[in-house]
Amino acid sequence: MTFRSRIAPTPSGFLHEGNITAFLYTWLLVQKANGELLLRIDDLDNERFREAYLNYIFEVLQATGISYQTGPKDAHEFHTQWSQQLRLPMYETYLQQLWQSGHLYACTCSRQQIAKHQCSCFQKKLAPDTPHAAWRLQVPHDTHIQWHDDALGNVSFCLNELQHAPIIKRSNGLPAYHIASLADDVYFGINCIVRGEDLLSSTALQLYIASLLQLDTFIQSRFIHHPLMMNKTGKKISKSAGNASLQLQPPFPDVQRCLKQIVQ
Repeated sequence: MTFRSRIAPTPSGFLHEGNITAFLYTWLLVQKANGELLLRIDDLDNERFREAYLNYIFEVLQATGISYQTGPKDAHEFHTQWSQQLRLPMYETYLQQLWQSGHLYACTCSRQQIAKHQCSCFQKKLAPDTPHAAWRLQVPHDTHIQWHDDALGNVSFCLNELQHAPIIKRSNGLPAYHIASLADDVYFGINCIVRGEDLLSSTALQLYIASLLQLDTFIQSRFIHHPLMMNKTGKKISKSAGNASLQLQPPFPDVQRCLKQIVQ
């Protein structure tokens, strides 16, 4: 079986060294396995999307020499052939399956109400088209998810403690990351999912959703969760922390240093 993985940047900010390190790590794994790499750009977040962020993805990949066999070659090809907006009907099909099987419910509560367990929307059985309602996943108590991770060994989580009533369809009608990413991985035939350790809870949730939808190809995938790249203060490098910069230029010395630590 051909080793297939993906890198999935989001055009919601400029890429930073943490992103590039993760991309290089995935690319090296694919190269070593003589496999195939997909460039999947996640653009469901319309509010933060900027054309400059999209163009910068292609600039960075070219500068770092990260090659891929499948995916858009430039911004025009992305918009016309590869945007997630073009796959909305596929995501909606999965959402309807989850709704019809009783695993989703409409909810108008705030994030704070959910965190404080003050929501009663599941008992109210709101209509799916309730105004301003998101669709949340009802996770049974003591739902345990476990898998073997090539980097971490056997991993086990109580899903309720990680993802309490997660949103699967947002109040604006768009699918949430969890269902879109899962659907895309299945659609593109990805069989090795490489992520940072900060996305362990996302993997656990997506494995649970995959079990509900009987998406065995995702469940049988290889998973590799790599260490995160930290800044000088020991915190994760991220867009939200303001670490992204247009000034990144090859040879990216900090990226190469961190990559060597990860590979070793």
